[in-house]
Amino acid sequence: MKKISTQDKVYIALAVLIVLFTFFVLRNSYIERQSLRNNKEYAYAVITDFRRGTRGSHRLEYKFFVGERRYNGSGVHHPEIDMVSVGDTIVIVFDRKNPENNATLRDLENSIF
Repeated sequence: MKKISTQDKVYIALAVLIVLFTFFVLRNSYIERQSLRNNKEYAYAVITDFRRGTRGSHRLEYKFFVGERRYNGSGVHHPEIDMVSVGDTIVIVFDRKNPENNATLRDLENSIF
């Protein structure tokens, strides 16, 4: 039987860590999205800014209120088809148990989870 070198052990450990990290990130995203779907409330939000996200994606930033408390969020922006500007109102969905967990209605409907 061939002996596993120290370098191979490091690579195996690194691969296991990457797999575990990916699993936990996807699991947490799934849990948050399911909570949002199960406890959803609708609200109007005001667009506050447009930004470039990772890998050149376009994002829109928004704010909304639940009672007297202000929350912020962001969503996918498609500048070639979206006819919205800063100050416009959009529909968002938030988790009534945790309004920090929120999304634009379109993002929630297009979510893979």
